[in-house]
Amino acid sequence: MSDERQAIEHWSRAARPTLFDSVAEPRLIVALILADLMSPALWDFRDSVKERMEADRAKGTDDSDPTRFVLAEIGRYVDRHLYHVSPKEMGDIWGLVSLADERRRLGQETVDYAVTDILANLRKRQELGSFRPDLDIFATVEDGRFPEYEYANIDVIRAYRRLLKQKKHKPLGITCCVDEATLIAALAVVLGAATFEELLLIGAPVHYTTFFKHQGNAYWFNGKHEFYDKAAWQAQVALEAEKDGKDKAGGDPLSRALDRRVVLERLIAPGGTHLLRGDRSTLDPAWEARVFEALRDFFGGEPALIAASRARGIRYAASPDGALPFDELGAASDAASAGRILADLAARHPGSVFEAALYCHRHLDVARPEAYLAAARRGPKLTAAAAEVETLEDAMEIVRNIDGRDSIFAGRDRIALPDELLLFGTGSDRDRALLLASLLAEAPALAGAPTAAGGGPWEILFTATRSLVRNAAHCLDAESLSPAPRPEEPVVLRLSTAA
Repeated sequence: MSDERQAIEHWSRAARPTLFDSVAEPRLIVALILADLMSPALWDFRDSVKERMEADRAKGTDDSDPTRFVLAEIGRYVDRHLYHVSPKEMGDIWGLVSLADERRRLGQETVDYAVTDILANLRKRQELGSFRPDLDIFATVEDGRFPEYEYANIDVIRAYRRLLKQKKHKPLGITCCVDEATLIAALAVVLGAATFEELLLIGAPVHYTTFFKHQGNAYWFNGKHEFYDKAAWQAQVALEAEKDGKDKAGGDPLSRALDRRVVLERLIAPGGTHLLRGDRSTLDPAWEARVFEALRDFFGGEPALIAASRARGIRYAASPDGALPFDELGAASDAASAGRILADLAARHPGSVFEAALYCHRHLDVARPEAYLAAARRGPKLTAAAAEVETLEDAMEIVRNIDGRDSIFAGRDRIALPDELLLFGTGSDRDRALLLASLLAEAPALAGAPTAAGGGPWEILFTATRSLVRNAAHCLDAESLSPAPRPEEPVVLRLSTAA
């Protein structure tokens, strides 16, 4: 694979980060937090939380710990307005991916580690009595498939509302644990409850959570409905100890309390990551030592995997994001200013998590927009739809059946991927062009077909006002799906399925 192709594949992970992508590259989770800062939807959420804060203050809610007050309000907002999706439901929404394909794409070690971790945790939940039928994916994995977990920016989270139709009291969006962790982190930053240097995501492929230490105090979100300050967590551990006594379970109450909530296997910060089972860290050692102390103090003891990693000896390496100026993001006052700051940071620090954030945001003004085509072509919904395409007209009919004409990103300077159009039933002319070209490129029946019959390669052309899809024999307007002449206005972006 050429260096250019490797770069395109690399950035395609950021364009559509999945569970397995984030295992291979943990900083994609940080990139999602940064991407949310560029979305007006995040700042709308911020304003809603601020309104709720003012209302609760007027009712006399205790705000003597300002950070705890803000974070608790964020937690209540997320609890009230977002629906947490189960593994089975996630598979119903996005489809199932082939584990063999994911092993070829990301490496067997990466995929098998994630699957083993997740299945082990589900078996642990069976032992602890917290297992539910909608968590049961054992037969799916045995069949060589896995629910497609697409970790979403806030605009995709909100787009899920389109699936709920006329349901009463429908939530503002649908989330998995990573969506909740990244959204909570982004809201904490824009509401002044933490800086990027104070963020820490802790967990494992099965579940990620958000930890903060701000102005000397620590706080932990274990997803929806579980927010703890130090005192609340110590009370929870005391309850576990009491339960141990009644059940004569014995053991360590701290371990039992953690086991019921999280596998604390990896620490992910904006500046780097510590993979505890592998004893590999790209975090600054002095900063990490302070994090270990903060976690010990908060949890009331050292979590077992941290203690084991420290005992074996941690191997430190430099992180490409370790010295980045995250503090500059403190100047952002809205989505537009956050976008300008991140675009400048990405230009100054190519290859960094700042650049990854632009792809997570789906901005078209990136160094390798071909990454969007690469991400598009491996979507499970796209793959299933392309399998039914035998002619050019078949592909056009699928695009024609997308009723909505607006983008889930509310504009043409960002791109929605084909799976999102097929799921949400809407897309701009640019989104439709990407869908049409991807269907034609991935259709097995058209592989090697003459260009006149719909064979490739196909090219996507974006102008300021139009989107075209063409090959040597056809040129189609993506909006009308009618034949179109070569554009007279300048082409602002050109993508090819031959790349």
